[in-house]
Amino acid sequence: MFNEKYLCTMKQRYFLRLSYKGTNFSGWQRQLNAHTVQEEIEDAFKLLFKRQIHIIGCGRTDSGVHAINYIAHFDLEEPLDFDLVFKLNHIVSQDITIHEVFPVDITRHARFNAVKRTYTYKLKGGKDSFYSDYAYHYPMIHQLDVDKLNEAAKLLMEYKDFFTFCKSKTDVKTTFCDLTVCHWRWIAEDELEFKISANRFLRGMVRLIVGMCMNVALGKITLDSVRTALDNKKRMERDWSVLAQGLTLHDIEYPYPSSVHESVLKIREGTIDEVVRLTQSIPEFIDPYSEEVYKERLENVPHLILVAEKQGKVIGAKVGYEREADGSFYSWMGAVSEPFRGLGVATKLADRQEAWAMDKGYKSIRMKTRFKLKGMQKFNIDRGFYITKIDVRDPKEESVIWMEKDLLIQPDTIFQK
Repeated sequence: MFNEKYLCTMKQRYFLRLSYKGTNFSGWQRQLNAHTVQEEIEDAFKLLFKRQIHIIGCGRTDSGVHAINYIAHFDLEEPLDFDLVFKLNHIVSQDITIHEVFPVDITRHARFNAVKRTYTYKLKGGKDSFYSDYAYHYPMIHQLDVDKLNEAAKLLMEYKDFFTFCKSKTDVKTTFCDLTVCHWRWIAEDELEFKISANRFLRGMVRLIVGMCMNVALGKITLDSVRTALDNKKRMERDWSVLAQGLTLHDIEYPYPSSVHESVLKIREGTIDEVVRLTQSIPEFIDPYSEEVYKERLENVPHLILVAEKQGKVIGAKVGYEREADGSFYSWMGAVSEPFRGLGVATKLADRQEAWAMDKGYKSIRMKTRFKLKGMQKFNIDRGFYITKIDVRDPKEESVIWMEKDLLIQPDTIFQK
């Protein structure tokens, strides 16, 4: 049995979700004679609590690197009886934004429990004063062949040991990393984005990889030389660590919700009745399918009905089934209630559907949309879908566009072909 004295000293752990512009910081971790994100937040805590409170981040970021969704944790012995987010945001500089603070189990750790980290790196061809801090200005951007960039990126997926792309004089126990995403894509006429996800990253790893891909695309090094360096666990003879301002820690994932907002929205398997009631409440569905149509389509075939639920109310749905016996899964119906659009509900439903289809062994996902639904086309293209055929109708806006995504290759690479 706990005694009263012990109960008074029990700690409560909190997760802190924040973002920061890294331009004016020497990285996340506190250092001597350098201004860092951790230092600024810990100094703000000291002002509020009149004592030093140590904050542990999900990982280091180098000087000048940004973070959109960064997670840290801290412990408190006293009750948190005021709006910490509000007060912190009024103390820290404009370069840091505190999004939320919420209690978690004392065993949860911002760094050690993270299972996936995602970085993006942006190259900008034209000069842009309003964007210069967030992308590497590279005037020769159109000399970069995106197919060659992706050939270099795809090669890395064959490896686990990334000693080749680790900064020298780095004290790490292992140079093994498990990459899950590694690809390039055009996101604007003069803007390229590199996206990479892994369970962990080595010091300087992403910037060295970006430089390697660019060197391959420019013909300054060969894929064979990259493969040789990786096989022999040696550094590249021609290293290029690109500038920091283009790099952003984009997301970090845990085996549990790392956001209050994330935990409020629930994606689960649903029922035909739930989907029918949802579509009947959406103005765009002039003549929504009846329960009988759903039963007819889904009966006796593998299918998946997903719903998004917020505070006990179904706000979105996605329905798919096996239409052809050719290894494809047909994404048939999708809907999000109007007041909840723009919150990423459709993305979460699509992510879950694709994960389920891959787990069941499907090779691709197919879907169709109308020519007039430009938003739906862009949503799917951004997710790696490509157009397979167009059923031309009169008027043109009613033409049907068929799209497909290969689940066995990296997303977005096919978009460039």
